Amino acid sequence: MRQKTAISLIPMLAAAVIASSTETSAMDIAPVTVTASYLEDFQELSPGTISVIRPDETKGEFKTLPDLLRQSVGVHITEIQGHGGYTVASIRGSTSSQVAVYVDNVLMNSASEPTVDLSTVPIENVERIEIYRGHIPARFGVSGMGAVINIVTKAPSKSENSVMIGAGSLGLEKWSSRTVFPTGSGTSLFTTELEGYDGDFSFHNTRGTANGKDDYEAKRQFNSYTFEDLMYKWADDDWTFKTHYYHKNRDVPYSARLNNDVIENGTLYGRRRQDISKKEISIARDLQMGSFDGDVYLLYMDESKEFKDPTGTRRGNMPSWSDFDSSRIEGGIQLNRWIGESQQLSFYGNWAFEDHDVAGDGGYSIYNIEHYSRHSLKLTLEDTIFPFEGTDIQIVPMIRYNKVGEDDGWSWSLAGSYPLSGGWNIKSSIGHYFRSPSFYEIFGDGVYIVPNDSIKAEEGDQWDLGLRWNGNIGSVKTEAGITYFHSKTEDLIVFVDKGPFQGKYENIDDAEVDGIEAEINAKWDKSSLSIGYTYMDSTNLAVNEQYRDNPLPNRPEHAWHLRFQQGFGESLTGFAEVSYISDNYLDQLGEVVWSDYSKVDLGGKWRIEEDLLLSMGVNDVFDTTKNIHSYGVSLPGTTLTPQYPLEGRTFYLSIIWDI
Repeated sequence: MRQKTAISLIPMLAAAVIASSTETSAMDIAPVTVTASYLEDFQELSPGTISVIRPDETKGEFKTLPDLLRQSVGVHITEIQGHGGYTVASIRGSTSSQVAVYVDNVLMNSASEPTVDLSTVPIENVERIEIYRGHIPARFGVSGMGAVINIVTKAPSKSENSVMIGAGSLGLEKWSSRTVFPTGSGTSLFTTELEGYDGDFSFHNTRGTANGKDDYEAKRQFNSYTFEDLMYKWADDDWTFKTHYYHKNRDVPYSARLNNDVIENGTLYGRRRQDISKKEISIARDLQMGSFDGDVYLLYMDESKEFKDPTGTRRGNMPSWSDFDSSRIEGGIQLNRWIGESQQLSFYGNWAFEDHDVAGDGGYSIYNIEHYSRHSLKLTLEDTIFPFEGTDIQIVPMIRYNKVGEDDGWSWSLAGSYPLSGGWNIKSSIGHYFRSPSFYEIFGDGVYIVPNDSIKAEEGDQWDLGLRWNGNIGSVKTEAGITYFHSKTEDLIVFVDKGPFQGKYENIDDAEVDGIEAEINAKWDKSSLSIGYTYMDSTNLAVNEQYRDNPLPNRPEHAWHLRFQQGFGESLTGFAEVSYISDNYLDQLGEVVWSDYSKVDLGGKWRIEEDLLLSMGVNDVFDTTKNIHSYGVSLPGTTLTPQYPLEGRTFYLSIIWDI
């Protein structure tokens, strides 16, 4: 697989050729917006590496949050049970629990769910998605390996109304709306999003065997979901108030083999469903106190998860029913103060209380815990120093204290940026972190996650060094960057596949990850090009020789993504996306592998009227994801159907009306 490195670098070289050879054109830019990329770098926000995704720039393309995150360098997405199922992110080889997910600067990771299920985060009300790698600003009080996803919802601005309706393959239906209107001294924003998906499709089933004699064409079933999302937000110059409701009801599908026993034998396994609902209310105020500025907020959140197998049958550790209810109240404050003109101190403090009730006949019952609660405290102090007058050179030391329940620990980091002439900038960070396992990692979630009461805290170190450039090549506005990153963790906690039903969080002793991120964004005339490439070399440093020196699960060695967008005339635009992910190991033994694959998506948009936009496209044009298979390293030539096959080629059509 190492020989594919050169192939993976071809798109980066192609981008450089296009950028250097493009001449200035006299054409006007079309009304259909073409940006340099919807992955922008707001590098001035931090000495770390930041990517910003704006969902409105791909509106109408039916992209989900995981779809958008896949297109950022350093990010790998894992869908546990296919499209719409439990979905998590890894950044720079981190575990999913090491990725902190914030919504409007409020942490979504909780004691009961330290790994955020990204499939339950809608994007209709999202203004932008910020991805922080390496150095993490003080306002994110989490202690981790330098990986934060911050989802910023839309702020009320000018009065506007818009509606989107659409449909796609496999019974996909979608509706969303947004309205903004003045209210008192401020402005109100109300958004809705409704979506349904059947998800039944045909696939080639090997029945879990490698002999090929019992293969047959099967049909995927019990793979549907529906969700509803409502958000109301009011803001004026000082205050912001938000309330949010989310509900999702989804199938919990069987593996490919069991999913077809209903058709083959008439055996009734039953349609297992999980029902998820979330409610949130928050209030925030900007602060200006003498030489200090900042903000303060208070939030209440409630979440429930109900699972039921109508047959009342337990399968392995999976329950026949479970109820998980959690609530959280928290408050936070951030204060900034300039000391002279060359130093800014930033303080962040957060306190939270979480309460959880669990019930069911799953594996967690052996611990006799049906109710638990705990407090958490996060304190961060950051000092941004500009040591040389008249320059933008930054040095940013930071220290964090985290206390969760009875466990506490310190983390620290040091970051810096050194701007050079000609648009070049050198950036680097180094840090140490400590993280205790959560109740979720210990007791599971009653459906997907098996309990593990022997799991231990993890801690580790990370550093990175990058070079970025921002400038013009002729008439081509270009952003480019390359970063080398390294991390080493003791007692790393990872999610490990445990068969067709569930997985489990386990310590795998020590682990080490080295990698390279490279990206380029270019814009000229009515065209834009974005390319990102990630190389990752992960190593299990376990004492057990059975695991030692094997790659870590769910850390593919190569991944790249390309998006090219072109405007035609005054009202048409088209785009093409190409992505590639190399072989991906699924277990600690380095034995079970998910095959590599590439995928091509095509689409276009037509501005019918100034207030009416038609969007259409096809994902996975060549149906390649249907050919993804797993195989055993020690069994060359074997081709096994994945436990949860992908749907392959799909189509979509949507209309957006700005009222």
